[in-house]
Amino acid sequence: MSKATSLGLAYRYNHFDLELSGEEDHHALGLSIGHQIGRLRKLDAFVGAFDGSGDRVGADRSGLSAQISFEQMLRAVRLAVYAGHAPSSGGSLSGTSTDTNIGISLASIRARNWTWFTSASYSRRDSSIPGAATLDTLGLGAEIARRLTAKLALSLSASYFEQSGDDPALDAEVNRVGLGLIWYPRGVTPRRGG
Repeated sequence: MSKATSLGLAYRYNHFDLELSGEEDHHALGLSIGHQIGRLRKLDAFVGAFDGSGDRVGADRSGLSAQISFEQMLRAVRLAVYAGHAPSSGGSLSGTSTDTNIGISLASIRARNWTWFTSASYSRRDSSIPGAATLDTLGLGAEIARRLTAKLALSLSASYFEQSGDDPALDAEVNRVGLGLIWYPRGVTPRRGG
């Protein structure tokens, strides 16, 4: 194995205490691998299995847990792509779910005073409750920030989520807009060339 590759055994534990469906415990064990491809590319992956148990019907389940991500540094932006399949809290569903996710993001990396970030994602939630609805969620987001000082920036963000599924009562659209301050305790050191 080269210096650019890291290999490990990963254990993940999640405890869900949900108001409507009670408590669940999920354990996942798998192989984690990371590989640096030159100076500008990085690939990370996790493959394993999970086992869940809990108070209600459908909580006792097991399955595949996997995640892969790729990061590419371009001239002035960072491109990241990811995909995964793992148990989660279930979002709008009444119980937990197994989620399949894909996403992409672009972010500025060399800007001195202005920075930006944009992303798109898709999620499919399969409920752990037998016969319950399945949800599909599309998300879009963007943020722009202006540095005011070495330790402070002003941020404007916007996001849109659209959720649809087998049960029309769970269909929803959410728009969010945010304005805030970002504090960098140690300050920001711009990269050369930016």
